[in-house]
Amino acid sequence: MGSIVSVSPFPDAPAWVKVPFGQPEPDNETQLANFKPESPYPFSLPEDALEAARLAGAAPDQLKQAAELARHRLTMKAKRQACCGVYGRRCTCSNSECSHHYFRKYRCRNRYCLTCGPSAYADLFGKHKRLAPLAEELCAKISQIVRAKLEFTSVDLNHMATCGEVRLFNQCIKRFCRRLQRALGIGARDWALHFDERAGEASTKLHAHAVYVGPKIPDEWFGEGKLLSDLWRETCRGRGKSFEESSIDLRPEILAGVIAKLDFTSVKLNGMPTHDEVRLFNECIKNFCRRLQRALGIRSKDWGLIYCDEFGGRNNNLHAHGVYVGPKVPHEWFGKGKRLSEMWKEACQGTPFEGSFIISAKVARSFGQGLGHALKYAGKFLDKNPKRLAALELAFHRVRRVHALGAFYNALPASNEKDEPPEPCCPDCGFVLLQEKELHPVCILKRQGCCDLDEARTAANRNRVFGTAPGARAGPGW
Repeated sequence: MGSIVSVSPFPDAPAWVKVPFGQPEPDNETQLANFKPESPYPFSLPEDALEAARLAGAAPDQLKQAAELARHRLTMKAKRQACCGVYGRRCTCSNSECSHHYFRKYRCRNRYCLTCGPSAYADLFGKHKRLAPLAEELCAKISQIVRAKLEFTSVDLNHMATCGEVRLFNQCIKRFCRRLQRALGIGARDWALHFDERAGEASTKLHAHAVYVGPKIPDEWFGEGKLLSDLWRETCRGRGKSFEESSIDLRPEILAGVIAKLDFTSVKLNGMPTHDEVRLFNECIKNFCRRLQRALGIRSKDWGLIYCDEFGGRNNNLHAHGVYVGPKVPHEWFGKGKRLSEMWKEACQGTPFEGSFIISAKVARSFGQGLGHALKYAGKFLDKNPKRLAALELAFHRVRRVHALGAFYNALPASNEKDEPPEPCCPDCGFVLLQEKELHPVCILKRQGCCDLDEARTAANRNRVFGTAPGARAGPGW
């Protein structure tokens, strides 16, 4: 007795795939009929998926990529990759007068599948494009926010301030902020103040430098004897003679909103980064954003960032492309050795990416253009080598590639998925299609007279646009 030998890295072909000695080998469709689902659950893939996909007509590069994924012990992704596009499920129109038969191709949804990757990019772009109204609202809101430098100064204490006096000085500042909040008629979440107290270098005066971010303070409140000065003196009154003649100085600056394309670049590692190192890279970016937020003196809801991790073509250089919406970053902060570069360098300290310093930004014409820049490499592959694609799939295994920070975090509006029909509709009559739960090879479904549902939809839309005569049909197998 002869036997068909499996060439896949999965377990050997089932024992029931036998050919009597001296007889010709059966065709592929006959052999495929013997491959049973590996489990009783719906949409289960066949046993020995790589061998079944080879018999079903999968492309050689697709099989090589699946074999590489299996070699990296990504077994389920390997099976899905092998069967992508060569298996499908039968769909029958529920209209008895139509009764057309279609099939929907099975898709693996792997990030680095040459077919599913561009589709995943379109889904990601459509999903995050719904944040455009929030981005416009953020830019409009930023233009109404003021960032001001505040200086609180005490009278000369004639001695080094004690810890009790420092605490009392801090309480005065906090009490002043509550009075200012009531005077402006705003809530506690509508403003922010960052300050640090210190003694003068050549004097015994106690003072604090602070950054205020919040609604604009009326101009008539500034000056000696005006509302701000009176609020500060009222706050310090009764807190000891040392603070009764304290002064306050405020220099406001109106913020401007901007939409920019932001790129983070890391140092080159010795090999392909692991998924744990990719997670560390994401932590570095979040650390940088916290540093930038403190440097600008803003709150987390005053800015937003969407970015996507990516590798360069034919190298292992991990980097990220993003779209930033928030206050304009001063131009003098950019450049090698400047403030932004130093913040990125400090954020990467103590990680495998220590020494990274390159960060760049460019103004985007719109949120859509910036979002396209952030996600552009999620839908196109610079290197289509199966081994390279499998290595990239391994690097991002169980790691999120697209991240939303700041005001964009968990801010996607609810979709209308409940309003969508639960089943696809017939392109010819519009009735609901009844889908089988078992997967079959596409070659067998075509031989049985089923049409590709996607191609039938395209043909029906084309006929509708160009006015094909009623009853005329187009598409394969019709």
